[in-house]
Amino acid sequence: MNPDLVAALCRLAADFQEQAGTSMGTLLSRTGYSIGDPISDEDLEAYLRLHPELVNWWLVESRNTRGAPAWYLLPPTSGSEWIVTHTPDDIKNTFADKFKACAFYIRVFVLQLASLRSVKYYGRPPKYGQEH
Repeated sequence: MNPDLVAALCRLAADFQEQAGTSMGTLLSRTGYSIGDPISDEDLEAYLRLHPELVNWWLVESRNTRGAPAWYLLPPTSGSEWIVTHTPDDIKNTFADKFKACAFYIRVFVLQLASLRSVKYYGRPPKYGQEH
């Protein structure tokens, strides 16, 4: 994956908070990401490990998310498992590591956002997998 794209995707949540008035969809389009571009959890995770403060921005983004369908990133409440879940489908993915959880969350968040933006352009969401 292109290192600039990795950085831009990992920074989306921070950029959204810092650039009031700019939609997440607009920020995503500025990254250069196109629907269908492969997104590597491993590349995202490696970047997050170098910039751990970004995990907190994604937690804020997740807490501020309202509505469905939506993905959520949840820190451990008891124990050590991080959870990435989808509403309304009740898909639940658990992770022992916050960087792995956040990387997965960023990937599925971006795929969903890109799909929703695609609906506006093409009238229907594209099909994509939810591979780990």
